[in-house]
Amino acid sequence: MSDQQAITTPPSEEVDYHAMPLEAVVEQLSTDVDNGLSEGEVKARQKKYGPNAIKKIKGSFWKVYLAPILNWLITIYLISSFALLFLAWAFPSPETDISQAILWLAVVTVNCLVAIFQQYRAQKKLEALEKLSAGECRVIRNGTEKEILPQELVLGDIVKLEQGDRVPSDGRLVNASNLTINEASLTGESVPVAKEETVVVPEDAPLTEMKNTVFFGTYVATGTALYITTAIGSGSEIGKIQGSLETLNTGDIPLRKKVNRLAKYLGIAAICLMAVSIVWRALVLPFLDASGFDFGLFAIADHLTEGITRAMTIMPINIPLLTTIVLLTGVLAMAKRGVIIRDLSAVESLGRVSVICSDKTGTMTRNAMTATYVWDVENLYKVTGTGYEPEGAIYRVKHSKLLDKANADDMTLVSDVALVPGLKQLIVCGGINNDAAIIKKQVTEEGEEVWTPLGDPTDAALLTLFRKSQLNEGDIRSHYKVIEEFPFESELKRMSKICKDGEEYVAFVKGATEVLLERCDSVQKGDSVTGLDSEMRKRIEDLSVSFAEQGYRVISLAYKNMDSIPRSADARGETEKGLTYLGFASLVDPPRYGVREAVDACHSAGINVIMITGDASATAKTIASDLNIMSDYSLVAEGTEIPDMPDDDFGRVNVFARVNPEHKQVIVERYQDQGKVVAMTGDGVNDALALAMSDAGIAMGIT
Repeated sequence: MSDQQAITTPPSEEVDYHAMPLEAVVEQLSTDVDNGLSEGEVKARQKKYGPNAIKKIKGSFWKVYLAPILNWLITIYLISSFALLFLAWAFPSPETDISQAILWLAVVTVNCLVAIFQQYRAQKKLEALEKLSAGECRVIRNGTEKEILPQELVLGDIVKLEQGDRVPSDGRLVNASNLTINEASLTGESVPVAKEETVVVPEDAPLTEMKNTVFFGTYVATGTALYITTAIGSGSEIGKIQGSLETLNTGDIPLRKKVNRLAKYLGIAAICLMAVSIVWRALVLPFLDASGFDFGLFAIADHLTEGITRAMTIMPINIPLLTTIVLLTGVLAMAKRGVIIRDLSAVESLGRVSVICSDKTGTMTRNAMTATYVWDVENLYKVTGTGYEPEGAIYRVKHSKLLDKANADDMTLVSDVALVPGLKQLIVCGGINNDAAIIKKQVTEEGEEVWTPLGDPTDAALLTLFRKSQLNEGDIRSHYKVIEEFPFESELKRMSKICKDGEEYVAFVKGATEVLLERCDSVQKGDSVTGLDSEMRKRIEDLSVSFAEQGYRVISLAYKNMDSIPRSADARGETEKGLTYLGFASLVDPPRYGVREAVDACHSAGINVIMITGDASATAKTIASDLNIMSDYSLVAEGTEIPDMPDDDFGRVNVFARVNPEHKQVIVERYQDQGKVVAMTGDGVNDALALAMSDAGIAMGIT
């Protein structure tokens, strides 16, 4: 490709690359999937289209620091004070007294300085939080792979992705191997999305259905890929959300509305009083005492000074200062709990909230897949502990139908998993047939650390279960040396690892129940293996479907003893048939600690709590029920139903599922149209528009 070739369509024009054949995308962007762009073409495109960076919304000093603290009451005091000072300077008189003006300005100045200091403090803390290293990305240029900064990417660049990478731009997949992307920050999906380059996607497909496209700011959970950069910076999906924030009219928050309304009424009264005072001094009083009328400039200035001073006596000078002090007290109290307040007035809005709209993934839940139940064909087990911390215990549930309603009397602690053969084999299978790693990652300047997964969250959940079992991981890994592996593929919905087991071999297999079950011909009960009859098959299907309908992700596990490793052309097929079924693990993204109590407290205060998520309705309903968000009267609605939903039905919805960022904005606006004071909580870019629109936007961090 010559340096003179150019993109056939300007980036400013919307192009549905996800709906185009790959060959058309390559032609449209004038690139080469094998050799990439030439250095000359890269420089030309960088000069023409700029860096791969999202333009930051950086307001002026007035917009960031002064505008939020000004209201009609402050404005009236400023105008009156400067008017008195001007009259005293232009028309000096022995009777002129500017002490009142100085007092007003002093009160307003103190009020402004306190608010500006808080705003500056919050702004600097937020800027510090934004200083995260973007790392480097790998591209192919001039036929050579090289590492560059993400900002240097251009349209048409060929980018390589591996597990753990942050996607540096939007792009269309050229090829992908076992690729899953964590898109929680963009779409709210708690489970990584499988991606394939061959998928045909319609033009009007939502982001969650664009399986042949990767998006800037998301993360590679598993696999590798090669893609063509189709959008950079402000043209990316995240960039579009950021651009919408620039033009978004968020309106005034409740406190400012009330203060402005009060100031307008008092302002009208003050103008009337000033007019009466001037008329009285200039016309009525001279007429009554027969002193004669004086319309000289100095006399008029004295009348205006007296009129302004008298008029302002009805204006409560203490309200701005007291309001700021009271709000600052709230700010300092919340700061002790790690909350940064950007707008002082938002503290008052929080106290008047009638509806809380909360994102689910990462806000109500931990965004950490957790194995909560395990079934080993004979017994159901409850697993305690959440997230990826290797802390928790395993209890046998006496009655499988109890599930989360089981109490201490219904459960028995499994003190030694090694003494329960079926459960041990299932847990070992999930721990060995696993590509995840879990590390401690520092998340605050104070040194606070959290357990963080590297790889697929499902694998991480099974690895955590392995470690909670207290089995000797070192001895087990030494015993089962991995010899061969067949990675997970979205078409097959399963993965396997063949391990050395003494003089023989064992294949550990895991995957979707409906896929794995048809490849099993036996089942392990305790320490014995029996044939898998139709009755047991139906029992397995019914129980796994029951968990799935309640929003759990069900992963089945099996194994196979072998004398040798298959070496035929269909080695995988030979390995993954004639399996012995072990049972399944039920995974879910669990609620954060204290969320249920917080929801109950909100209900006691008359606050309606709404869950908003990109997850499926069943998953959302399960979490909402666990948190007491749902009631017998509540409804569950999906994002596409929101625009045409009647107000009566809308008022009954407590869970919104399968929503896009624009749906969240509509939800907030509909509640505000009903006269509600709305707070929005969220932790992802997909929440940004709704956070800005709400009366109190609460952006969540790692807790």
